Amino acid sequence: MIKKAILSFVRRLSGAERNFQKMVEIENKLRELRTEIILNQQKADDRESAFWEKAKQHISDGIAHAEWHSNRNYDAIKDVLYSMISLASTSKGASLFLPGGTQHVYGVEKNDSGRIHFSSTEGNGKPPVFLVTLPKSGTYFLGKILEELGYANPQIHAGPDAFHDYRNHSLKEQMDSYLDFAVALPYSLQIQLTQKGQLLLGHLPFECAPLLREQTLFLTIRDLRYVFVSVLKFLQRREFYKDRSWFSMGTSEEALFLFISDERAMQFIRSGEQMLEWCKFRPESVIRYEYIIDDTHKYFEPTFKRIANILSLPYSDVLLARERALGQQTHSYSGQPSRLMGIWSERIEEKFQEIGGHVINTSLGYPGNWQDFCEERERERERERERDALNHLILWYSFFCILLLSQQRKNLFCCKKI
Repeated sequence: MIKKAILSFVRRLSGAERNFQKMVEIENKLRELRTEIILNQQKADDRESAFWEKAKQHISDGIAHAEWHSNRNYDAIKDVLYSMISLASTSKGASLFLPGGTQHVYGVEKNDSGRIHFSSTEGNGKPPVFLVTLPKSGTYFLGKILEELGYANPQIHAGPDAFHDYRNHSLKEQMDSYLDFAVALPYSLQIQLTQKGQLLLGHLPFECAPLLREQTLFLTIRDLRYVFVSVLKFLQRREFYKDRSWFSMGTSEEALFLFISDERAMQFIRSGEQMLEWCKFRPESVIRYEYIIDDTHKYFEPTFKRIANILSLPYSDVLLARERALGQQTHSYSGQPSRLMGIWSERIEEKFQEIGGHVINTSLGYPGNWQDFCEERERERERERERDALNHLILWYSFFCILLLSQQRKNLFCCKKI
């Protein structure tokens, strides 16, 4: 029954008259079938592969028809068609045929119960964890901590309408050719392909929030000034941007000014606006980058205790996982946290405020204006000086104790000799 319904509607779509109302009607019918389609695909076997091959072609034809009417808004219809994944299944795995401009075959796996997922590995068997993050706010560092806690990472970077498949690709390939690894699939189905004991991370718009209302969720944020510096360092490693004026200038004041003046900078302002909504949605899930990267910060311990509480794990286990995660390579790892000293300037601050960065920063709980920022930086430097002084004091105290102990042993030896 489901097979006939699928083929019937995609045939109608691929041969439909240029009538918007007719397309909307087909779209609504397809939406009604979405859940049943996915459930049936998960039960598919080899004998049905011929059907899915045929369905794949009809779906492709339907999308081609929708794209042909580029002057009309068929994005919603295409979204439904992307949801209708055709599946060629074997006893151990399957291939998702994801239609689009070009055919993309994406391998998935079956777990013991026969359901398809990004990966068959169930990790620690706990409920899946979802990370929604501001770019360059510790996305992969927190992901590595979760991996050290036993969560399986399927090597997927999630998005609202597509994901990036980083499996079996080197870090350099992930950096330079990431656009080649994009797979069109709505986030609602990415969630379905994530099973227990796994994690799924990405930068998502707030419209995805209802899908994660009942899920284990972490939201990471960071001071936007540091985000811009870190993003600049990151993008300067991607050949895709080599034609930009700031690409070969290093992490300099001039490069940062050109970057923050670039139209691409607005993307990160919009990301900040989306994270504001996420933070209102689940305030208990918010993790500040500064608190997890600096083990001397006063909120370091409370933050990791909260993470442990959310995951129902011992605090000591989470701390140990962090220690193991430190310094591990990811495609976004730059070696050390970004600094603003000698880079951020008055004119960059002026541009930052011009695009609204100070408003978002204030709403996220970070310094909004330049003066507050400078005062905060001075406080940070003072804390660094205090830590250095304390470390020196401990070092000299330890040295003194060793000398004293050595002298006492020498005196004792002399006394025995007499």
